[in-house]
Amino acid sequence: MPLLPILSCTNCGLCCHTQPHPPFMPTERDALPKHLLATLPPEDEPIPDSHPPCSWLTPDKKCRHYDHRPEVCRQFEMGEQDCLEIRHRHNLLP
Repeated sequence: MPLLPILSCTNCGLCCHTQPHPPFMPTERDALPKHLLATLPPEDEPIPDSHPPCSWLTPDKKCRHYDHRPEVCRQFEMGEQDCLEIRHRHNLLP
């Protein structure tokens, strides 16, 4: 089945289910405001195989601290191959 183009991230948030916390690089963590840094686990904490969605994902599937999201989240583009594959695995295609 061909994957269709994605027109919106609304009501999705599946990319946020791949990590339990925002995937910051060490230099990005250093630049976070202290109150946001306190919401993250230690850098060296392993990611368990089974985990909840990102701690910054709200119940309405938006980023709680969107303006401070990691670079990898900023670069993840709606409709790109990774996005389509995640949506396909979860049966959430348009």
